[in-house]
Amino acid sequence: MNIKHTLNDPKHVIASRICNLRTQANLTQEKMAEALGIALSYYSMLERGERALSLSVAEKLCLYHGVTYDYLYLGKKRSDLDLIHDATPQINYTNRDALLNLILNSTEEDCERYWALVKAALAFRDK
Repeated sequence: MNIKHTLNDPKHVIASRICNLRTQANLTQEKMAEALGIALSYYSMLERGERALSLSVAEKLCLYHGVTYDYLYLGKKRSDLDLIHDATPQINYTNRDALLNLILNSTEEDCERYWALVKAALAFRDK
């Protein structure tokens, strides 16, 4: 088998990520398969790159390990800010970025004051 080809094969690259996620979580293949609700033999083949990853198992893997599909399939790690942006699509980018910069560059005490202001504004709005 050509090792160079294997390392560049998408199934083997994804298999390597799956294996790394499991080992970083200090789990055996058996425990990981059980957590995902799949057969140990199928999970083992996923880690060896011998089986294609189904979307339902990919979703379970991402949820279990707290990673995105982009990471699992493409190796792209996303920043916390990217995840915040995805979680708050209803806020326009300019306002969201300004608010995030304010919060990220503030002390914990200042953030508590901002939160008190938000709660007061919401209470006023709901009157």
